[in-house]
Amino acid sequence: MPKVSNWGNYPTIEAISVPFQEVDEAKQLMHGFQSCIPRGMGRCYGDSALAPVVISTLDFNQILAFDEKQGIVTCQSGTTFERLLAEFVPKGWFPPVTPGTKFVTIGGAIASDVHGKNHHKEGCFSDHVLNIELMTEDGRVICCSPKENTDIFSATRGGMGLTGLILTATFRMKRIETAYIKQEVIRSNNLNQTMELFETSADWTYSMVWIDCLSTGDATGRSVMFRGEHADLDDLSYHSARFDPLSIQKKRKLTARFYLPGFFLNSLTVNAFNYLYYHRHHAGSLRSIVDYDTFFYPLDSVRHWNRIYGAKGFIQYQFLLPLKESRSGLTEILKKIQDAKAGSFLAVLKLFGPQENLISFPQEGYTLALDFPIRKNTFALLDQLDKIVLQRGGRLYLTKDARMSAETFSRGYPQADRFIEIVKKVNPKKKFNSIQSQRIGATSMKRALILGAGADIGKALAKRFGYAGFDLILAARNVDRLKSIAVDIERSCHTKASLLEFDALDYESHERFYQEIDPKPEVVVTVFGYLGDHTLARIDFSEAQKIIDVNYKGAVSILNIIANDFERRKFGTIIGISSVAGDRGREKIYIYGSAKAALSIYLDGLRNRLCKSNVHVITVKPGYVFTKMTERIQLPPLLTALPEQAARDIFRAYQKKKNTVYTLWFWRYIMLAVRNMPESIFKKMKI
Repeated sequence: MPKVSNWGNYPTIEAISVPFQEVDEAKQLMHGFQSCIPRGMGRCYGDSALAPVVISTLDFNQILAFDEKQGIVTCQSGTTFERLLAEFVPKGWFPPVTPGTKFVTIGGAIASDVHGKNHHKEGCFSDHVLNIELMTEDGRVICCSPKENTDIFSATRGGMGLTGLILTATFRMKRIETAYIKQEVIRSNNLNQTMELFETSADWTYSMVWIDCLSTGDATGRSVMFRGEHADLDDLSYHSARFDPLSIQKKRKLTARFYLPGFFLNSLTVNAFNYLYYHRHHAGSLRSIVDYDTFFYPLDSVRHWNRIYGAKGFIQYQFLLPLKESRSGLTEILKKIQDAKAGSFLAVLKLFGPQENLISFPQEGYTLALDFPIRKNTFALLDQLDKIVLQRGGRLYLTKDARMSAETFSRGYPQADRFIEIVKKVNPKKKFNSIQSQRIGATSMKRALILGAGADIGKALAKRFGYAGFDLILAARNVDRLKSIAVDIERSCHTKASLLEFDALDYESHERFYQEIDPKPEVVVTVFGYLGDHTLARIDFSEAQKIIDVNYKGAVSILNIIANDFERRKFGTIIGISSVAGDRGREKIYIYGSAKAALSIYLDGLRNRLCKSNVHVITVKPGYVFTKMTERIQLPPLLTALPEQAARDIFRAYQKKKNTVYTLWFWRYIMLAVRNMPESIFKKMKI
């Protein structure tokens, strides 16, 4: 399948892109795919418009109606701002709110509820939308507006395409006399001056700041402000006779024809760029008249500018801080970036006005957008920035996100639960979902598949995940034994538990078994195992083979299938239950231990393979555990765990994304001693 990514070139996934031109075609697509996500120009930066199946709106791009007296436009969702500008600027109309690029569709603008340089005065794009037509997952078309189906409208604006496929939108344009902007450029010396500039620019319609995020000391936060107003005819009177005031000259565009090498962007080159860019602008202020392209879309003059960050891509990290936290919070974040020497030369600061919407990004305060190339330490730095943002009551912008956790999402968006509740009602089968929506828990069913759920540790784990809000798929060879477990879990955990038959040794059934699970789980735990009779296994190979087949071959067979699915979905956690017996061959259980050793190595390799796809693999190495499998063995009480204790440790390892966990904890040190014991001594020990 072809590779697809959004503007940040991270992440990149295999996906099919399916276009449509008619509503009936879109309806057929709704019935033809299990899941999908709408996508326009792909100018969101992260993974909000990425899924194995992408519904492209680019061919659904007609302007359907225009009221010339009121400036009201109705168009299809694939219509771009570029098309709007070309069509309506010559008629004296301009979009009420525009993002920093004109290569964005109207559907994408609503799904992201884009803001511009005028949020403090005119809000987001969706504040000017009168109504939308939305196709839901069952193919129905409903009308949504601030007055009709208001919950769905609120969840659609800024909802990243999770409520359905936006078909059409009707919105108001704003009247202009010319295609030009009265611009004033002002240089500030530090962050305090920058924020004072925003305060004194409150009456300007448009304002934004480029900020030098690597300047230090008294120059921390030095910046260049650009503020503007639409120019009227009087502003152009001195040369209006020479050209049409509602047209602009086409400019030659540069093209970034290849990805720059990764080493090109470093603290030295970014520092040099920031220094030159800052000092290029004169101290004080400079007034001029520029066309709307120059003022609103400077980066559109360079085709494929995203290649500057290299083939690995980049993350645009955009956060918001409430007004009262902005000054100190921005100072702290800039200091953290300076310490990491990870500056961004595209650093844009804007002021938001008051806004209280369900899931839209803006609220009263300041927002800073920063570009970071994908490097070894990038994610660690962003994790640190997340903590600062959340501690100060801020949030991250979903449209720019490629890594936000479910916890970060829920803490940053106080009405996240209400949003997810509406999405569940209008999108109950989760047909509309993306890599992002699964990661942040917006469309994730939070389903855990437990293979070998009849085992004592399996039962205890099922309860752990059930109490955490997961729906459960309990699988075992004997389904009848699971019925009472399912009833107990549903009653005590208030969650759903479905039952499936699974035989670890029936390899041919594994593909069919997993494909029939719908929707797919986000967590899979392999608990099944077979200790066997080692005395018998020494003389009867069929017993030795069963030990090896159940503990190793059966696990590899099913986990290969699951790993391929998780890798394609770019999401999920695999938890494999191995054993301390695999850390060193011991006389009494070396056949069982060899199978578990092989499983541990397999899980290690799987973890290294899948980490690039946002899939985590955990290797669990229990010591002695009181279970039915070990009831015939005399175990030392002080070294032996209850199944509930093992389940506790495993679930904590899942929450903390550990790679390997021993349970109980002291087995890590016991096995460290065992592994390093000289062979001459080890051979004399009867273990």
